[in-house]
Amino acid sequence: GIHDPRYSLYEGHALSFFRNQRVAADVILSSIPLTYLSRAEREELFAHIYSALVPNGVCIVFHQYFPLAYPILRRYFREVQISFEPRNFLPCFVMTAVK
Repeated sequence: GIHDPRYSLYEGHALSFFRNQRVAADVILSSIPLTYLSRAEREELFAHIYSALVPNGVCIVFHQYFPLAYPILRRYFREVQISFEPRNFLPCFVMTAVK
């Protein structure tokens, strides 16, 4: 594991985490299978992520099939970059958003 007091890891449903915790993060890394969430849940999730990030905080989203988060990220974040990583198993889209 990572032995750094600034590091924390949560295992569970992301919406449950954000609904029950106050968070201030520099970076949020997500590989949530967004296709399992409803459109309303995806909107709520990224609203929470945006609120949890400090100014200039970064959200990085990996998604293997298509860039489902991209249009939502564009609505919340001032800067969003998207790339495709074919060398990953399975290949994936990587979206990086800056608050």
